[in-house]
Amino acid sequence: MIFSGKVTEAYSGRPLVGIPVSDGQNIVLTDDEGMFCFEGWERAHVLHVDVLTKLHNDWFIYIEGHKGDFNFEITPVETPSNFSFLHTSDTEIENQPYNEWIWFARETVKAEHPAFFVHTGDICRKDGMRRHYLLMNSEVLGCPVRYTIGNHDFMGPEYGEQTYEKLYGPTWYSFDCGDIHFIALPVGKIGRSDMQSFYTKDELLSWVKKDIANMQKGKKIVVLVHDFCRAADALPREDFVMSATENEVDFVAEGLLAWVFGHSHSHVLHEYDGVFSINTGRPHSGGVDSSAGGIRKISFAKHELTSRIIYKDLKEEACDRFDWRTKIGGNIGFSTPILVGGDVVVGSFDDGYPKQCGVYRLRGSDGAICWSFSTKDGIKNDVAYADGKLYAQDTRGWLYCLDAESGKLLWQTQSKFYYRGDYTTSGVKIFENMVITGSSGDVFAYHKDTGELIWKHIPGKIVSEAPSRVLYDAKRRQLIVSMQWSWLAALDIETGEMKWKNATLPLWFRSGTPLLTENMIYTCGSRSVASVDPNTGEIVHSRNLGYVMDVCGSPVIDGDTLYYPTAEKGVLAIDKDTLEIKRHFACGQTKLYTSPYMYGDLQTVEGTPILQGDRLIFAASDGTVRFYNKETAMLNCTVRIGAPATVTPVLTEDGGMIIADFLGRVTKYKI
Repeated sequence: MIFSGKVTEAYSGRPLVGIPVSDGQNIVLTDDEGMFCFEGWERAHVLHVDVLTKLHNDWFIYIEGHKGDFNFEITPVETPSNFSFLHTSDTEIENQPYNEWIWFARETVKAEHPAFFVHTGDICRKDGMRRHYLLMNSEVLGCPVRYTIGNHDFMGPEYGEQTYEKLYGPTWYSFDCGDIHFIALPVGKIGRSDMQSFYTKDELLSWVKKDIANMQKGKKIVVLVHDFCRAADALPREDFVMSATENEVDFVAEGLLAWVFGHSHSHVLHEYDGVFSINTGRPHSGGVDSSAGGIRKISFAKHELTSRIIYKDLKEEACDRFDWRTKIGGNIGFSTPILVGGDVVVGSFDDGYPKQCGVYRLRGSDGAICWSFSTKDGIKNDVAYADGKLYAQDTRGWLYCLDAESGKLLWQTQSKFYYRGDYTTSGVKIFENMVITGSSGDVFAYHKDTGELIWKHIPGKIVSEAPSRVLYDAKRRQLIVSMQWSWLAALDIETGEMKWKNATLPLWFRSGTPLLTENMIYTCGSRSVASVDPNTGEIVHSRNLGYVMDVCGSPVIDGDTLYYPTAEKGVLAIDKDTLEIKRHFACGQTKLYTSPYMYGDLQTVEGTPILQGDRLIFAASDGTVRFYNKETAMLNCTVRIGAPATVTPVLTEDGGMIIADFLGRVTKYKI
């Protein structure tokens, strides 16, 4: 099979010299007249040029049915050493009724002026791939658009990649921007996707080695791919080595700067000795781990990388008069402030780079920063206090013990998780002499004075991350743990051994924190709420309420009524015995999409509500704290805080309220 043709500049017809042309195995450069001719790979389906072009589909030609020469008319994109690109992933638009997020993407392109926009897969399936082709392309967005194939995009009629290749081009390719060489790869687990791949991993890596050999000296590599470099049970992930039967590529040795991917529906950026692992979640809804919907911007000044998340609909708005307000570094996610000696302690996170995050102690009288402690990565959940010490866990599993008065580090240790490499959104709890920490699935108990590991529970299976908190059942000497996409479980407090587990619906999918009473566990999953026997884990009663309740906070109980925060209906008052809805406490349209897979018209309350006398108090993602009469559902008053809050308000002894918002501001109001 002979492939021949010419590469010219669109409109002018000028021949383009030195353009890489590939069939997925061979790579040749066009000659002085823009011509190429080579004996091709017999298994090739797509011929393409390895250059970034302005249009979505001018750089590849599907081979089957094509007659004559393969002539490319392209407009190459030239970028300076300083440039940026936008990244999203896992939009999964199959059967979605509307896709308003594309307007968010268009406005982001207008504001940020990226060199290109990349989508790293799970487009999703046949319907999604055909619609996405029309929805997200260079004409719609106003900048070049590129894709990589995800595990849910292997849906061709004859082989897995066929539909994708016809619409989006080759499943592996490369291009240069500034001082960066981008290599786009298919989903790493070839052959373990929704449909069998036509290709082998050896064929992929054979091409990668040739592509790197042709790379210009002095350039760094950025890989664009759907998932992790390695299989779930192959740690550590920072090795960034892909292996097959006959071929192996050590990307770090070849000059890897960043591995940019999706798949886990999370915003995570970790740096390992100058190499970045960059994960981006969904643009328009909460991730599996409750990452807020957003688009990632990655920028380069030659080989210097910076990044930030641009969140959908998030902006600072007008607020009510306050006593004091302090802006700390980073964002505040599910870390509800705690009061220590009249001061306020809170943790912050940063899913970008360089990172601005850590633990902060603010003076209670005026909000002045008493001290701050910078953590290796972000604090996404609760900080704990006991006996003059503060305990916090960052997203890489580092557990810090700090002196509460000075902020001095007393000791630190890192938990190693079975899945997701080194990532967690979990917080810290103190029970007896133990610090309980870890992830949604892997639970660790450390001695609170020394940091010595007492026990660890590793389930040995995939457990998706979630911000739900661990509960302590002192009566039964057990911990109640929500393992996302797995089960609700009880662990023995002394050994960490599992006493019971329940994976039946609605206990399988839960991002929220259960409520434990003396003789019952109340929890939810998706659109249902359930009461569970803490002795056995058996469901006593469950009811589908018709509303998604997957938020971080837990319900609170008053007599026979549960007050339950939800993703789309504010707070619901539910009868604890019948689980029927009694009252509804509304809030406004969310300005921050955090609940997994949820988007559109939502009234989201992520934090746990507060009961004070006859008042029900809660903060919402619309940027407002509301005070309701708990019995009548009559709204007493509101406090506008000017940004979404995903934490619980903290009431102070002097009649004030401390609230932390997602923009990283801690504010005290009089109420």
